[in-house]
Amino acid sequence: MQQVIIKVDADIELTQLERADAKAIFETIDSQRDYLGKWLPFVVFTRELSDSECFVESVVNAPADHFELVFAIRKGGEFIGLIGYKDTDKLNQKTEIGYWLSKDHQKQGIVSRSVERLCAYAL
Repeated sequence: MQQVIIKVDADIELTQLERADAKAIFETIDSQRDYLGKWLPFVVFTRELSDSECFVESVVNAPADHFELVFAIRKGGEFIGLIGYKDTDKLNQKTEIGYWLSKDHQKQGIVSRSVERLCAYAL
């Protein structure tokens, strides 16, 4: 399967999650535990790189009937967060979008624009 890349704007792109993203995910969580931990319950359980590797593996290797697209949010090629579909119900044609964004990239409209693009992609 070809990797999905969604261009949000000149600086932001969403790249389908891959194994190589685990290190950046862990480093971001590890360096922002207090900030991200306020909203994300999994932060407390993400103690080692292997925890992020297991998460990525669960996404990448999900069985076809449970597979959901998850993307790394990149600004200028740098990892800054995650966004993706969750709890998709294909029969009823509905899904949710979950996301988190690095502290330094908040309040720039990145998630709003990314959600807009994911909604367009879903349709």
